[in-house]
Amino acid sequence: MSDLSAAASASTTRRGRPAGMNDLHSRGGWSRDSGPQGARVWNHWLGGRDSYLHDREAAARLEERAPGTRTAARHHQACTMRATAHMAAQGIDQFLDIGVGLPVTGSTHQIVQNIHPGARVVYADNDPVVMAHARALLVGDRAGSVGHLDADLAQPDELLFNAADMLDFHRPVGIVLTGVMECILDHDQARRIVQRLIRTAPAGSCLLFTHLSAWSGRPGWRPPAADSLVAAWNKTVRPLITARAPEQIHGLLDGLELLGPGLAPCERWSLQPSPPPAPPAAPDQVQWLCALGRLPF
Repeated sequence: MSDLSAAASASTTRRGRPAGMNDLHSRGGWSRDSGPQGARVWNHWLGGRDSYLHDREAAARLEERAPGTRTAARHHQACTMRATAHMAAQGIDQFLDIGVGLPVTGSTHQIVQNIHPGARVVYADNDPVVMAHARALLVGDRAGSVGHLDADLAQPDELLFNAADMLDFHRPVGIVLTGVMECILDHDQARRIVQRLIRTAPAGSCLLFTHLSAWSGRPGWRPPAADSLVAAWNKTVRPLITARAPEQIHGLLDGLELLGPGLAPCERWSLQPSPPPAPPAAPDQVQWLCALGRLPF
């Protein structure tokens, strides 16, 4: 039973780009002069249009330092979509997407409400511009609901308490935690955050988790690509990020039953019996690992 059950209740919160949407970048701390921002760099890698020239230039420099990064980012997005659809297909009809980033095709509510039209989805992020985009663009057009929560992952108790106003923590919840834990640099803090989310979720809940990997599959060898990406990113892009080895990532997920292939590269992660959707990345290329874990009944 969730320790938020007493506070849990259900509520609701609209698709198209309003006039002046790009002006949102000049509010809430993101201006043309604020330097490259991680959400805009990712948006560019994924084919979005919410970026400035210096974000695109930074993205190109990162790809030069760590070849294959754009491709890895797109594998990451495709993997996230596959795993989210699986959670919904298994009957989960309420989702908490933390660290949502700037909208791209295949957002969580689009996937799950296509399977469960009445599903509830709550998007949470601590960046005011990201959330302004989310409120304008990540909106439901079906019978379900889409909520938006200004929240900081570094304060999980407050995040979960406020999410309980929109989600029913008496029932299983799908938690989407993709491409965001890299921003929690301290490993002990990262573990506390993930464990807090796991302990709060009711039995039968699932956690979708991805993380930049500092590992290539060669025992005892740390690939230069991850280190190059992190070093180049942290020179110019904000927020700062880190990479973690697979054993560190696996340790964050204690208490979960990992489904399918367990912790695996995004381009190879699949729950289908058919062959994996893409060949493995070269040993010297950037790679994100994915896991889908279920809290046992």
